Amino acid sequence: QTLTELLQYSLCKHFAGQMGKVSGQEKIFLPETVSKSLIQLGTKGFQSIVENCCREIDITVEETKSFDPTVFGLLRPTETNRYTFVNTFLHDFCVALYIKDTLDRTTDSTLLQQLVQNAGRMPLVCFFTSGLLGDMAG
Repeated sequence: QTLTELLQYSLCKHFAGQMGKVSGQEKIFLPETVSKSLIQLGTKGFQSIVENCCREIDITVEETKSFDPTVFGLLRPTETNRYTFVNTFLHDFCVALYIKDTLDRTTDSTLLQQLVQNAGRMPLVCFFTSGLLGDMAG
């Protein structure tokens, strides 16, 4: 299994566990609210890398209301009142989810070019993105 698949699987299991839906062999999917929140976190994570060259993200009080509360288990507050992911894999995976989501929805070539150029600075993001796109293809 690729790292992308493993991470996706463990995330699904994590959220299923939090929501009391753990089962044996059946395929677990991320609830839509969680997926949306992870993509939103990815947007923030992408900004943090591109603009601030760090993995700390800002989340406003308004935004916390739109996030699925279970995703806060993946974040921890920093001394600067921002948030950071419990590990860099998660940060990069969320960024990859955001990129994949954007690729699915946009045909704006300048935006895509920008995404690809910026993602190029994050090898793990590229790896996760190609994994996610690979999942789609087959």
